[in-house]
Amino acid sequence: MRQLEEILRQIFPLDSAEEEVWQARLASLAADGQPAEGSALATARLAGRLAGRLAGIGRGPLHPHQPLLTVFTAAHGIAMKRKLAEAMPVSAMPVLTMPVFVVDMGGGNDGDQAAVKTMRRPVAISSSDISRGPAMSVAIARQAVETGIDLADEWRQYDLLAVACPSQGTLYAASAIAVRCLGEYKESDLPAGVRVALLTEILSAACDGRSGLELLSALGGFDLGGAAGLMLALAARRRPIILADFAATAAALVAARLEPFIRDYLFATAVKCPLHQAVLAFLGAPILGPGQGIDQSVATLIAASSLFIEAGHA
Repeated sequence: MRQLEEILRQIFPLDSAEEEVWQARLASLAADGQPAEGSALATARLAGRLAGRLAGIGRGPLHPHQPLLTVFTAAHGIAMKRKLAEAMPVSAMPVLTMPVFVVDMGGGNDGDQAAVKTMRRPVAISSSDISRGPAMSVAIARQAVETGIDLADEWRQYDLLAVACPSQGTLYAASAIAVRCLGEYKESDLPAGVRVALLTEILSAACDGRSGLELLSALGGFDLGGAAGLMLALAARRRPIILADFAATAAALVAARLEPFIRDYLFATAVKCPLHQAVLAFLGAPILGPGQGIDQSVATLIAASSLFIEAGHA
């Protein structure tokens, strides 16, 4: 059996019965304490929901010293071949307390920053111009996904991973994937820097992309494929996944086309645009805290997991 299919066989849905049991236990625990009001009540409810979801995943307390941010980068043909008039916006690398690994899937340039470790896992120099046709073949799309799957073994010591894809050109690929999966959109829904005319051209050139590999093949890129593969492997190992930016949510859409149960393992940082919000709602990924960065979002999930200790799940 091929690697991707073997991983897909290992992904199971959330244990809803276990989630409900722990939701009840945590509610009982909260009732025995001091009554909370306002923002404190909202925080307590969010923590309870997150802890219940972790119980359904099959996770007990998360270790505070074992989170990791994985940043996937790759050169996109849409950025290289069309020579866009304006510079494509690139998300700045956040200053974080957790380890950060940059995975260069081919022609990326985000790994030259200080204080991050870069891993070279090139699939090819760059994907093709998606406004002219497919980003890559289905075979290459599979290779990108399986490259991401392989990375999970290298990070076995981390029990909580956040994923980001801030490469130049990724916004167009991510936006096209999101629109293809969700349907209609308004110009005001799009991320900053995405031009409607070019996005329309991309969508007109792309095939339907009904399966996950076809969707990735049509719209790219290697970084989104690698991120999708890593997410699938993490779900197979019953690990929670934090989507750290909009492009990572598009990678999650690819992963969900391959295995819908992966949605049960997803959490997200703060939403930055309406299309981002719509994708998270479609995936059912809870937002860890409005206005929070990656560090704070990770801390929120770790703190929620500590409720298992109080509730007798240590």
